[in-house]
Amino acid sequence: MRRLMMLCAAVMASMALAPYASAATPTQESGSFSGSNTSPAGTLCDFALRTDFTGTYKATIFGNLDNPTRVIEHDTIFVTHTNTTTGATATEVNRGTNFYNAATNSTKLTGLFYWHLRDQDGKLVLNGAGQIIFSDTGEIVTETPGLHIDSTLICSVLGGHAA
Repeated sequence: MRRLMMLCAAVMASMALAPYASAATPTQESGSFSGSNTSPAGTLCDFALRTDFTGTYKATIFGNLDNPTRVIEHDTIFVTHTNTTTGATATEVNRGTNFYNAATNSTKLTGLFYWHLRDQDGKLVLNGAGQIIFSDTGEIVTETPGLHIDSTLICSVLGGHAA
């Protein structure tokens, strides 16, 4: 009788732990990306503003690669802003984390952001740090005071004014 109880206990324990044992290991991916865009004079600044960027990402993907249940992605992005009229430049480095959850069909960009804006001589002209959370539609849900995410600040750093 004792052996039967031990056998039943072992079977029940293995059944309870089976989902954990069969769970797939998350997939790790990393890579890089780059791009450029230009805002014509009068849209963001009173001059045409070109923004060039390069970045890297490291992602942890849970579930099926074609239809993941969850994704956690860490990004580092290097940005150069250029006043196309004067050639003045300013650079920044951004770091953030992107969370995707299939159960809620939502993506949230959050984390600690460090926004160090430097002029073309490398002098620090604006420093922003803190947390920011965006909704699925890209709207800001919360942000740390003093983060300085107003993109029109770039205009004054590059010798112009906001449009």
